[in-house]
Amino acid sequence: MKPERISEYMRKEQEYQALLDEELKEYLKETKMTPKERKALREWVTTGHSVHENNAIAVCEGGYPIDFLDIYREEEELRQATKDMSPEDARKYMMDYYGYSEEPRDHEPEPMDDIDFSKLKGKDLDFIFGN
Repeated sequence: MKPERISEYMRKEQEYQALLDEELKEYLKETKMTPKERKALREWVTTGHSVHENNAIAVCEGGYPIDFLDIYREEEELRQATKDMSPEDARKYMMDYYGYSEEPRDHEPEPMDDIDFSKLKGKDLDFIFGN
């Protein structure tokens, strides 16, 4: 890469980080948090992430990323709840927490071959088949 392109890239990175830092400053003014949460959030932003992104790539119903702090708090709550559990009990707790059951199903899953795609058209098919 040419030196001038590297310089341009570095300038853009610095500008982007400045925007992230400004976003963090506003978020800190508006959001109550513990010193531990504040430290984790600062570290997150320092590595080039927005306060509105998260390490789990989790999104809300509208498809927008869930704020880092919300995910951090949930993960911390789960760490505290499972800290004295055996690995197997912690795994079961987490599976239950996230709505996954290890109980056998009382019916077989419906195979895709049994679905009548003839009633679907246009955008519905595009969505299903990724077009």
